Amino acid sequence: MQNECMAHQSFSNVLITPYEELLNTPSGLSDHRGGPLWPMWDGQVLARHCRNRVPVDIVPTEVETETVYDGKMAWMGPIVGHYGHMIADFSMRMLPTVTYEKNAVLAFGKHKHNTFNTIDGAPAFVGSILDWFDVPRDRTVIIEQPTLAAEIVVYGQQEQLDNIGPSADYLDLLDALSERKLGSPVKNGRIFVSRAGQPIRFAGESYLEFVLGEMNVKTVRPENISLREQLEIYRSAEILLFSEGSALHSLQLLGRGLGDIFILTRRPGARMITNSLSARAESVRYSDVVKTLVPGVQPTFQPAAEAGLSFLDIDILFETISSMGLPIHRVWSQTEYEAAVDRDIGEWLAWQNSRLEGASAWISRFIDSHAPEARTLFQSRLGFSRQDTSGDAAVQGTEAGDRLAAAPASPAMSEHASSAGRSPWSVRRINQLARWRNAKSYLEIGVATEATFGHINIPERTGVNPLFRFDAAELRDDKTTLFETTSDEFFCILPIEKKYDIIFLSGHHTFEQTYRDFCNSISHSHDKTVWVIDNTLPDDVFSSLRDENKAVGYRYAAGGTGYSWHGDTFKIVFCVHDFHLGMNYRTIVSSGNPQTLIWRSNKEWHTPFLDSLEKISRLSYFDLLENERIMRYASEEEAFAVFRNS
Repeated sequence: MQNECMAHQSFSNVLITPYEELLNTPSGLSDHRGGPLWPMWDGQVLARHCRNRVPVDIVPTEVETETVYDGKMAWMGPIVGHYGHMIADFSMRMLPTVTYEKNAVLAFGKHKHNTFNTIDGAPAFVGSILDWFDVPRDRTVIIEQPTLAAEIVVYGQQEQLDNIGPSADYLDLLDALSERKLGSPVKNGRIFVSRAGQPIRFAGESYLEFVLGEMNVKTVRPENISLREQLEIYRSAEILLFSEGSALHSLQLLGRGLGDIFILTRRPGARMITNSLSARAESVRYSDVVKTLVPGVQPTFQPAAEAGLSFLDIDILFETISSMGLPIHRVWSQTEYEAAVDRDIGEWLAWQNSRLEGASAWISRFIDSHAPEARTLFQSRLGFSRQDTSGDAAVQGTEAGDRLAAAPASPAMSEHASSAGRSPWSVRRINQLARWRNAKSYLEIGVATEATFGHINIPERTGVNPLFRFDAAELRDDKTTLFETTSDEFFCILPIEKKYDIIFLSGHHTFEQTYRDFCNSISHSHDKTVWVIDNTLPDDVFSSLRDENKAVGYRYAAGGTGYSWHGDTFKIVFCVHDFHLGMNYRTIVSSGNPQTLIWRSNKEWHTPFLDSLEKISRLSYFDLLENERIMRYASEEEAFAVFRNS
């Protein structure tokens, strides 16, 4: 019988294009459009990208060839920034290819807007996966432009999403690889693979870590250790308890001989890679411990279960953990667990708001109409209160939460959401600065919509946001680059030699993140760079709160109106005053939203005021009122006059 791993096809003169669409279904596009334009496209299966043995890719656009490769290529697949998909979707050709193709150049694809051009420039986990499979870096190439491959070979996907597990031949290859890399395992102990450090997790998962630790279960947060360390731990464990997530796909890098696997499902009924795990493990058990799932929000304001916060059914959790021989009831404190749940709700709401403006209000309305059982859980965060009626504890929406969920958008909020006039003051101010500086390059951190970014008249524009609420493809061109990622990740990959003339920081409404963005951006500035920092003056004590929903909810509960929220970004002005003595600044308080203009100049001396980041971090709104001189308030005209005369 033929070895299934060796199944492959060879072609001549195949055009390979950078990807136009890649894991883009949340944006209404496809998961796979690009890569090789295989001959007789509709009749191909092995060469195309499949799920559940059915091709799911879209035929690439045929474009003009820009380069020709005359040697032999082997197609490996695209590189993506999602760990789970990188393994389950796009690593399944790698091992047979490097095993049987010893001389071919190993070709990878990427999305046309990704900036990396080497494996070292890709997300770090990509290099770790390739190193595990012994993919030789000196034989890899990333397709950056339409390339004609004179000769190309492609091996079949050894496993596929939607539950196509491995063949015995593929497991044999993985067994040999694991033995060579890690040696023979010595089974020992129980491991909990946690998502407590991730934004999408079980509420209170950090407390579950603590409880399991009290019973000598070791917790692993995969993001904190190397891939090789993860695999060594998983291979040696007697029992693996997973919080359902991408870390499960790491097991697809190993062969047979895994211990007993327990999976706490975060989504009701979820059964990730059952056949892939069953082929490798002594046993696999999925435990539906979800009592309630509150979904996240898509850019289209539709529910996103994959970004939701899951709440545990404690009875089922206890039964699952007890079946592992662990007396969880002896060490569990419901009070401590509930405190951890409340903390996680707050962090999750903040994360949702950072991804999509208005997320908390949408979640409040969703809970009202679709998940009333979650109202008690969210009452301290969304303004719900608990009222007893007819002798039973019926949960009813009242006060700030109900008013927020039911209130129509205010004029300010409508303007904020308008694609044409979200913040005309930002566009006006930045374009004026650009004219004075003859600016050629522009960086905007926090491009939730195109309203500001799309109206900036600077030749080269770079925008960053974790999730775009517009069709980024319509704005992108050879001078306009958009990075759908966090600002932290962006600055990690940005070449240090890249400099910008104007930098607009309009992202997260928290002091720490905005100040970190400012400090990181200094490395990408020059003597004439100008910064504009948004939301640096809250208009009342509620607006200065770090949580948007609390700001609006408490204002309504106090009898006020309006949706304004600036967070504690004002503290960055105190940091500039105390720690950046070579900078001058003015906080503009007229003709639009307050913003602080910062530029290099030593014309105005400023002696440190608090001289302590810790003290600055603890400043309140009332401290701001008492020390307004630090803010250097000015009208727009006055601020510009000082700037031009510096």
